[in-house]
Amino acid sequence: MFATTSSHLMHLCYSTFSINIAAGLEDALIEKFNPPWNGRDKQGTITETEEREIEELGEEDIDVSSPVDKLPSQGTARFEIKLGDTYYKKGWINPGVEASRELGDHDEHIRIYLGNRDSKPVISLIDRKANSSGAVRIRVNCKPIAKWFQNHFKMEDCVQAIVLDRNDILLTHY
Repeated sequence: MFATTSSHLMHLCYSTFSINIAAGLEDALIEKFNPPWNGRDKQGTITETEEREIEELGEEDIDVSSPVDKLPSQGTARFEIKLGDTYYKKGWINPGVEASRELGDHDEHIRIYLGNRDSKPVISLIDRKANSSGAVRIRVNCKPIAKWFQNHFKMEDCVQAIVLDRNDILLTHY
């Protein structure tokens, strides 16, 4: 691998904006090579962009012991999360194509209620670029979701979810 310093590169600009090639490539390189030394709390790689988003959202003190209610009858869509390794340990959520039609746009905030609507929600971001279909993935600030899964379910259990509106999801069981 070769490295160069800025003194070896000519100053790159677009209009009046300076271009930093290293910063522009960082997220793509981390995603491609998945270096073992890069990761928050050893839960997998995390790009600088995701790290900034997490810091912006903040991991507030979420009550992961909140009770588990039955699903309400209202809502715009339902989906099921089978707690495989990534979902159980990282708290990520992939609602699927159908439920994603009822959810907000890329980079909008989303509130995830754990167990009941009275719980303090986990605030995350809608990611519509992670799946080639444009279906939603929720993977920012998900540690409280993972803790809630681990407190209330076992690996391979199914968690029921209901889309309350375009920016709210309630997680519960049957």
